[in-house]
Amino acid sequence: HLRMPQCAFHRFMHEDTLNVGWEDAGLQARVCTLCGAAAPGDNLSNVLIFTHSMGSLILAGALVSGRCALAASARWFAVASPWYGSRAADRLPEVCAGAPAPLDPALRELARRQRFCDGPNGTPSGAYLSLRTSNLALASLAPTLSRIDGTLCGGSAFGLWSFDSLGLQVGCHAR
Repeated sequence: HLRMPQCAFHRFMHEDTLNVGWEDAGLQARVCTLCGAAAPGDNLSNVLIFTHSMGSLILAGALVSGRCALAASARWFAVASPWYGSRAADRLPEVCAGAPAPLDPALRELARRQRFCDGPNGTPSGAYLSLRTSNLALASLAPTLSRIDGTLCGGSAFGLWSFDSLGLQVGCHAR
């Protein structure tokens, strides 16, 4: 944010996106307020918006629902956004219940460390359920994609090289 002198101020959003999914109306309203909307449906103008991962879905959901709108002067840049859901989220109910051997110990440890199974009685956390590829609401976000001024994403579901990416890659492809 120090490299953006054209901005008079910077705001960062910190919300419970572990338990609350992107479709949540309150979460969408708060992102509009953070970006400068004074009232529901307001146009966001003269702003640079950077979203990451589920944050992109939250903003897109707010736009689709009419909670706010982007004026022509607004710029939106989205990074690593799961527009079509996540195969890892698809597998979570199975993993949280005790994935099939031989991956059970490794996947359970990954799920525990990342808090994927922090829902009621060890079920998937609510936000992860909203990211399943079967979530039909994801398709409703398609009209907002043309409004994005720049995007950064990988060409592989593997993501960045880390212990967790290896575990997710193995876990998502094992069936």
